[in-house]
Amino acid sequence: MGRVPRPASPDDFASELKRGRIAAGLSQADLGARAGLTGSYVCMLELRRKPAPAPDVVEKLADALGLDAARLQERAALERTPEPVRQRIVRLAKDRLRTRRNRDRLLSTTIFHIAKRPGFMSEDVATAMGLPADYRSLFGRLAERVRRAPTEHEAERESRDVLRDVPAREREALVQALPRLLGAAAAAMPPRAPDAGPADAPAAPAPAVEERRPWRRVPVLASAPPPGVAATDVEAMDVFHVDRRLWRVGAFVLVADDDDAWPRVERGDWLLVDARAVPADGDLVVVRHDGRARVRVLKRLAGEVRLDAPRADAPPIRIPEARLSLVGIVRWVFRPLEAPPPPRRRARDDADDLGAGDGPAGA
Repeated sequence: MGRVPRPASPDDFASELKRGRIAAGLSQADLGARAGLTGSYVCMLELRRKPAPAPDVVEKLADALGLDAARLQERAALERTPEPVRQRIVRLAKDRLRTRRNRDRLLSTTIFHIAKRPGFMSEDVATAMGLPADYRSLFGRLAERVRRAPTEHEAERESRDVLRDVPAREREALVQALPRLLGAAAAAMPPRAPDAGPADAPAAPAPAVEERRPWRRVPVLASAPPPGVAATDVEAMDVFHVDRRLWRVGAFVLVADDDDAWPRVERGDWLLVDARAVPADGDLVVVRHDGRARVRVLKRLAGEVRLDAPRADAPPIRIPEARLSLVGIVRWVFRPLEAPPPPRRRARDDADDLGAGDGPAGA
C-alpha cells in the first residue's frame, strides 16, 4: 500500500525544495545528480510521497541548490517530528504571529489617536516619555506616517511599512512605553478647550497671546509641594520662564538643597520637575523621604523601589513601592554660574503676561 501524501502547505519542506529547484533552473533529474540522488526520489519528495530526508541528505540538497541549509533543515525537522508535537509547534508559531500582529496594531492605533490631537509634536512627546535616543527616530517616523492616515485601518497599513525592518526588541520597547505615552501626550500637548455648550453656539476665542509666546512661566519653589498639592497652590519664591518645548502642565522649578546627586545635580541647581509623568527605571526623580525632597535615580525591584544616589558615597534608599512618595521626574537641570537675579516685581510679571515689552517697571 502506497504512502498517503501529506496535505500541501506553501511553507513545508516539499514546497521549499521545489521553489529552490525552479529558482535554480534545474530539473528533478539534474538536482538528483548534483546531490547524489535519483530524479525519481526528488520527485517523490516534492510530491510528499516520501518523508523528509535525514539531515545529511538535506544538507546535500541545500548545497546543490545554493540555499540556506538551516531553512531546509528546520522544515525537514518539523516534518520528522511526531504529529501531535508538530501540530503544537505550528499552533505556537501561529499564536506568536498573531501576538506580533496585535502588538503592532496596538502600537499604530494608540499613536494614531494621539498624533491626531491638535498641538502634537513627536519630539515633545518622546521627551516626556523618556524614550532613549535610539528609539526617538523610530517613534517620530511612525507618528509622522500614521497621523496622515484617514482611518485606523490605513494607519495600521502605514505603520506596517515603517515597522517591517524594525527588530522585535525595538517594537517591544515602544509597546512597553505605551502607558507612559498616554501620560506624556497629555503633559506635552496643550489641554483641549472645555465644551462651549450646544454645537451651534459660537466657540470661545483661542488664547492667541499664549500661543505666540516662545516661553512659559513656571513657579520656582524652595521646597517640594506637599503630597496632593499642586505647585501652583504653593507660594513661589520666584517665577522662571522656560522654552515652550520644555514646558509641561504642572511643571515647576525646584531649587536643589544638597549635593547627594552630584555630579548630575549640585546644591543651588534649578531642577525643572515634571510632576505628572510616569517614571521609568533609570529616571532621575525627586522623592519625599524623611521630610526632605531628595534627588535620586529610580530602580524598581520585586515589590520595592531602590533610589540610587549618583554620588558614590551616598547610600541608596530602599522602600516598598507602595510607600514611594514621588514629587516628579527631573527633565532639565539649570546650573547658574552666578547668583540668580532678584525676583521681579509682580507688576512687571503681569505686564509680561499681557505681552508688554521690557520697558521700565513703572511704565
